Amino acid sequence: MAQEWSKDLVDGGKVEGNAWLLAAAYPEFTTDGAVISTLGCITDISGQKWMEGFQKRKMLEAVELKRQQENFIDMKSHEMRNPLSAIVQCADWIGNSLAKFDCGDNNIVIPREVIDGYADATETIVLCAQYQKRIIDDVLTLSKLDSDLLIITPNEVQPILAIRGSLKMFDFEIQNKEIDLRIQSRPSSSSSLINLVTNAIKSTVSESRREIGSRELIYLQIEVQDSGPGLDEQEKNLLFKRFSQTSPRTHVNYGGSGLGLFICRRLTELQGGQIGVTSTVGVGSKFAFYIRALWRGLEVDGIHLSVVLMDLEMPVMDGLTCVKMIRQLQDEGKLVGHVPMIAVTANARSEQISSARECGMDSVVTKPFRIPELEGD
Repeated sequence: MAQEWSKDLVDGGKVEGNAWLLAAAYPEFTTDGAVISTLGCITDISGQKWMEGFQKRKMLEAVELKRQQENFIDMKSHEMRNPLSAIVQCADWIGNSLAKFDCGDNNIVIPREVIDGYADATETIVLCAQYQKRIIDDVLTLSKLDSDLLIITPNEVQPILAIRGSLKMFDFEIQNKEIDLRIQSRPSSSSSLINLVTNAIKSTVSESRREIGSRELIYLQIEVQDSGPGLDEQEKNLLFKRFSQTSPRTHVNYGGSGLGLFICRRLTELQGGQIGVTSTVGVGSKFAFYIRALWRGLEVDGIHLSVVLMDLEMPVMDGLTCVKMIRQLQDEGKLVGHVPMIAVTANARSEQISSARECGMDSVVTKPFRIPELEGD
């Protein structure tokens, strides 16, 4: 009957496996060859057998990793050569075309179709260079992850601006494929939002308020949804593995090395988050990840303010009260830096202008005004 074996490790871990026993028997004979006694010995070799299995698994993993690395090198070499060929060919075409023109003539007329060709060739060079940069970035990031040299350093960011900056590099590809790319930081369905708010109002029996304090831990979740071919369960299980793609046709159709999602998973985990995917074959996929962050406080998300035009007559809170509160927050250090504020009012009397300046306004303009007047202030 098979029995289980386990052993506690010094670091608090535990290894388990099947129990193995080594039995040995040594008979004692008389001078005429008869057995008079038997000496037996039973030794527990479970640890030895577990170590043999462990070494075998490690050897198989090393062989598989070597095979994956060889495939990776072949794949990367292929991906690097393709854009290099396009770059060289486009550069040669531009150079040969320019050589046909007489450089001694200061009044050269270049045909429109030639200029269009230069623009297309230049755009191709830029796209190929960007593609190669992505490949190099993936390899460098993977190297840092393997060597534990990648350090996550907290930094103050505005999430929407960071997302828009990341997507900017894909402008050419998005335009060429005529993809409708939308960034949504709030619910897009006003009808659903209205229903949810209505239900919340009905079910709220008393006043409730939650304040998120400065430096409080929050979680940021980002989702990316596509209308691609979708993935089945077997393909989803391969997604986040190193050097792994969902099928052999994936590299042929879309390129890539099987590193992108693996790197995404490692980087997300380093920041205290998780990444996952939901997908339906023939419909598309939705990738989502969340990371930990610290709430900075009273900063407006995603907006850099050069100047604030403050109307003095506003509902709920007038402009003078508002500017006093903002200046108080600056004095307390809750707002970093000085926020330029210009009062906009129809009251042109000198005492009202002086009152606005005393409350904290940097300047005052009267209605109606023009933009050059603001630039002068």
